[in-house]
Amino acid sequence: MSLATRFPLPPTVHIVNLQQYEDEGERAEHISVLSPRAPHLEAFSCAQLLRRKGWRLIQDAPAATIERGHVIEAQKGTAHARLTFMPDRSGVGGTAIVIVWKKV
Repeated sequence: MSLATRFPLPPTVHIVNLQQYEDEGERAEHISVLSPRAPHLEAFSCAQLLRRKGWRLIQDAPAATIERGHVIEAQKGTAHARLTFMPDRSGVGGTAIVIVWKKV
């Protein structure tokens, strides 16, 4: 089974879960991603990639409720994405990322 999305992701991450939704004409994806890198490094990489792809960052800041976490909100046209970066609970220093992408 292939987990493929058109949402821009850096090559350092891999998708572990992808759910696609359509409700009353609004399409969305819920993407769960893992990275071997620390949350702040992966957040920086994702922010740079989104900017290069034409997204406008609305928020790019440490998460208020997640220790060592980070949150990015971005918009491109009418599409909106929220990326939440949190330390991987396995203790190996990686990052779990949850992306909610409301498409056009």
